[in-house]
Amino acid sequence: MRLVTLGVGAQASPLYAPAGLLVCRGGQRVMLDGGPGAEPRGRIDAWRVCDDRSELRTQLHQLARARGLAATVSAFEAGGLALTPRLVTHTSHPTYGYLIEAAGDEGRLGAGILLLSTMGEGG
Repeated sequence: MRLVTLGVGAQASPLYAPAGLLVCRGGQRVMLDGGPGAEPRGRIDAWRVCDDRSELRTQLHQLARARGLAATVSAFEAGGLALTPRLVTHTSHPTYGYLIEAAGDEGRLGAGILLLSTMGEGG
């Protein structure tokens, strides 16, 4: 499994693109959050978000739609890669982290990775 950070800033950062993570495994490529300036090059199979009420939701939906995808809070499973949304306490409304699991990689990574959120403070 390969994890690639795309952007490191909060959603309104004047200096950095919004935080995102590209998860790659077995030919599958799934984008988590990101936004303008933090979108992956090439093909992706799914676009997932941690907060579907974030300030970037319009831009994220546009970026995903341009690739024939929907930016959603939802599970993904294909090619030995699984991402499962888990409710986290981060804002005054529902937000999610993702449990990331890859078949065959458990020995190196443990049971999985819980990405609490790629959103910055107040995201």
